[in-house]
Amino acid sequence: MRATLLAVGLMACADPPTAPPVAPPPPQAAPAAPAAPLIDESDVVMGLVQAPGRDKVLATCLACHSTALITQNRMTRERWDHTLTWMQETQGLWPIPPEDRALILDYLSLTQGIDAPRADSPWAEPLYAPNPIW
Repeated sequence: MRATLLAVGLMACADPPTAPPVAPPPPQAAPAAPAAPLIDESDVVMGLVQAPGRDKVLATCLACHSTALITQNRMTRERWDHTLTWMQETQGLWPIPPEDRALILDYLSLTQGIDAPRADSPWAEPLYAPNPIW
């Protein structure tokens, strides 16, 4: 009886039969990275990064104010358009040809849009939340 109990106890403690190894799943292709915007952050002139339309922004906007006024703002394309219209109606900004206005708005919405990275102050964004009004 003792031998039977010992045999049963040893069988209970024995390693269970192992299942055959399972092959790992084949590697899946990484999701495609989103296309990078046409911004060259290494080329900054007066706080404005290089992107299509920067020269037009410099030529149009610097006649009345510095680039600091541009770089401190983050607005949607529609809000930038409204701001240009306001400057024309109340601040004496001259008429801008439609193709130039579109280029300026493209640049501002890309580089100074709500979600655009800050080139003018890399330390400010993590410490200060964006203005919720814009």
